[in-house]
Amino acid sequence: YRARWLWFGAAGTLRNKRSQPNTTDWTNDLSAGVGRSYPMPRAVSFTLAGMMQPIVYRGLVFVASQEGTVYAIREDDGSTAWETDLAGGSIATGAAVGDVVVFGSLRGGVHAYHVADGKPAWTVQTGRTITGAPCAIGDRVYVANHGGFVYAVQSESGRVLWESTRLGAAVQG
Repeated sequence: YRARWLWFGAAGTLRNKRSQPNTTDWTNDLSAGVGRSYPMPRAVSFTLAGMMQPIVYRGLVFVASQEGTVYAIREDDGSTAWETDLAGGSIATGAAVGDVVVFGSLRGGVHAYHVADGKPAWTVQTGRTITGAPCAIGDRVYVANHGGFVYAVQSESGRVLWESTRLGAAVQG
């Protein structure tokens, strides 16, 4: 096992020359060893929360930043396929189902984006912060908010199928 690539958003991607020898843009030595350091950028323009785990789906890696951007990164070479705005930012892993990837936002929105190009598919406003990851089962996405409500949303259309009664406490995860 070895690092294939390291992604830094607009600051660039390091690609391990041992993964694709004789390919001109795979020039970085990402081998491990005592005292080794990679040519990392001084800064990146985003913050990924500790709960933000990447989703790998249809050859893309999806993450969302706290600043409010969803990124789709090509699994094969670490290049950015697309990025798009996410109002309110996110701290939790999203969910991918069908042709959409879904993230909850700190402003209480459930946002779906087309996997192919990142264009917004739909948004459902829940009215309260969402800090837990949505759950996709079949053609539904389930998400809960700090108001203590759970929502079932049809994944392709964004139609709210049902909303629970208040659970009596905030749902944080």
